Amino acid sequence: MTALPACWQIGRGRPDRISDGRDGSVVEIHGVAIDRVGPDLAVLEACLTGDERARGARFRRHEDRTRFVVGRALLRRELSRRLCVEPDEIPIVIGPAGKPFVAWPNGSCPWRFNLSHSGRMVLVAIGSVELGVDVEEIVADRRAAAIARQFFAGEEVQAIESQPPECRRAAFFTTWTRKEAVLKAIGSGLRAPLDTVQVPVVSGPSSSLLAGPLEAVVGCWSLWHIPIGADHVAALAVRGPVSRLRLVSHDLDGEQFEESDGVSPGACA
Repeated sequence: MTALPACWQIGRGRPDRISDGRDGSVVEIHGVAIDRVGPDLAVLEACLTGDERARGARFRRHEDRTRFVVGRALLRRELSRRLCVEPDEIPIVIGPAGKPFVAWPNGSCPWRFNLSHSGRMVLVAIGSVELGVDVEEIVADRRAAAIARQFFAGEEVQAIESQPPECRRAAFFTTWTRKEAVLKAIGSGLRAPLDTVQVPVVSGPSSSLLAGPLEAVVGCWSLWHIPIGADHVAALAVRGPVSRLRLVSHDLDGEQFEESDGVSPGACA
């Protein structure tokens, strides 16, 4: 297991603000609860490409189709605001490692993004640096302990099992989201084994990541706990310092309805 630089950190409290962005990056996380979205998805589907609409139509369950359409529409709306291009005209392609990006005709697009959904939550992270986001619904799963022993590092399993029984479920899903956020940020996703990256199970005085998956990972990264409610957990991995982390909740029928700055350290739910 390859050691990562000490500059991989768990975010604690509010990131420092800066005015010009030269010493760090502003990252926005846009979230939607799908129960805030009406049953008619036609307005949102207008933001999608023809291929995406066809893909959405193939989902058999309404909830799955809603998560897909809402996620793509939210991503395309936010990119459209930044690129001054109609949402359905933005050329989003998949890179060799499976990570999506904007294939800008005149060179590299300045914006990086990542999307995740689980349960009733959809999250889109956007910034000018490489990043990855993951959200998971905290559900009862008797297989959690077995999954952790099979896919997590031994130290992580010990840390989860050392938690009070009522906290172990949240600790399992917190660990999962942090791992997947890191792997999505570097472009590996679940193609790399989960036990090749070791993360803190809970935030504490020692905030650096413990180990990482690839020799090629260079530079400073930060790992943030995203507070989105008691029934979901989310994490964000970002390359480089974060000067400001902005959380924006949306009602897609009425646009933005709530926003806040800063994040808090992970805790037992």
